Amino acid sequence: MKYLLIGLLLIVTLHSRADTEQAIAQARFLINAHMEQTGTPGAQVAVWQHGTLLWSEAFGLANLENNQKMTTATPMRIASISKSLTSVVLMELVEEGKLQLDTPLHQYLPGLPLALHHVTLRQLAASVSGIRHYDDTDKVNHTHYATARAALSRFINDPPEFSPGSQFGYSSYGWVIIAAVMEQVTAQPFSSLMQRHWQQQQLHNTFLDHTRFHPAVVSTQYDLHQPSWWRSWLLGEQPTRIAAVSEDRSFIYPGGGFLSTAEDLVHYGTRLLQGQVLQQTSVDEMWQSYRLADGSLTHYALGWETGKNRLGSRVIFHSGSMPSARSHLVIFPKHKLVVAILMNSGEHVFFNEREAHTVAELFIANTQSDNTNLITGEWQLCTTSLRNTESCGQLSLQADSVTGLVSGEVEFVRSDSRLKMPLVLTTSHNKVFTLVAVSPMFIDLKLKFEPRQLLGHWYHDFNINGATEVDDYWLPRKVVATRVSSNR
Repeated sequence: MKYLLIGLLLIVTLHSRADTEQAIAQARFLINAHMEQTGTPGAQVAVWQHGTLLWSEAFGLANLENNQKMTTATPMRIASISKSLTSVVLMELVEEGKLQLDTPLHQYLPGLPLALHHVTLRQLAASVSGIRHYDDTDKVNHTHYATARAALSRFINDPPEFSPGSQFGYSSYGWVIIAAVMEQVTAQPFSSLMQRHWQQQQLHNTFLDHTRFHPAVVSTQYDLHQPSWWRSWLLGEQPTRIAAVSEDRSFIYPGGGFLSTAEDLVHYGTRLLQGQVLQQTSVDEMWQSYRLADGSLTHYALGWETGKNRLGSRVIFHSGSMPSARSHLVIFPKHKLVVAILMNSGEHVFFNEREAHTVAELFIANTQSDNTNLITGEWQLCTTSLRNTESCGQLSLQADSVTGLVSGEVEFVRSDSRLKMPLVLTTSHNKVFTLVAVSPMFIDLKLKFEPRQLLGHWYHDFNINGATEVDDYWLPRKVVATRVSSNR
């Protein structure tokens, strides 16, 4: 009996390892294809599950001008994921009895405009306070604010956009007020609070985005330069990635001014799941969606987004988006899974929440039967576009003899040009195959094998909080693929 149990355990372990390797190969394929299509210079991905770092990899370059390779230890901008990290320290102060989430602000910060007196920390953290978000009128900042309290001057006298608690209105500036309160009750600059916390949590590559706080070797962040129409038409110039204009991020540190690595972020997420940072009651409160005055849920908690994904699993996440950065942190509490994806450019990148969740889900629903050879080979694929234009093309799929990864491309001819989209098989069960194509947004194809045919649909899936798609424009489109040749 003992040897039987050992044998069964070994089989389960080997199967689990094979599933992990397959998920990594699929994720690597999708990320490489996406970066190639968008010209994203560099990226990091890390996956931590059940207390183990399953995968950490760097892609591309941290600096194009010097041909400096991206590494897993290269700090990058994480944009609005900064809110999630600030939220944890906020909850620490609540646990210590220094703050209460529902106490009116004027009790912590005397001298605030009258319209803000009864706004609470909870409303600020849940983005229901009415405080505006920064916009195009907020020009590139070159002023260094030594404290969060000093940075309030940029917006604090602007009138609220709505009554607190009445609606959701995403706001990074709300987090500057939170940080000012944190400074008030601790008598420390916000920068000192965060640096001490990161040291305690062993986040060795997480910093505030300023040279006085971070080491010299960080990733360069890139915007997209679009050539003028005439240079594009006459000279054939293509969009290029250029180093982002230098600015001082101290005006928005708590809501979007941190640097980190994918490894640091998944390490941090795992510590949260394991109760090594906050008490479970604090984590539960931090991850509980805010309920508006009319009773509806916002699917936004205290610096975290929350919902149920298409697999039916609860998901906690946050993303960051700015012209020079794209970032994602995704946590599946039930599966003890934490995934982080960082990119050093954000404009025209299109690696959105759905794309990040698709990569994370590979480590949950990566099931493949032995029937994958049924779909390898060449197919004629016919479908309709989002504008209901009928078109046909070629679907080509091959299996890697070493890894078993099934991948290929689908190619259409449109307006005298060829559209090629790489795609990879992610799951298969009972002769139903799910593939993900890169356009560069991810497109899902769910196809059932019939003799010499694949029948099903393709669709863009935007489901990140359990909501059903209601826009007819994005409804699934029928797919019929007919066998041309087989690789079997």
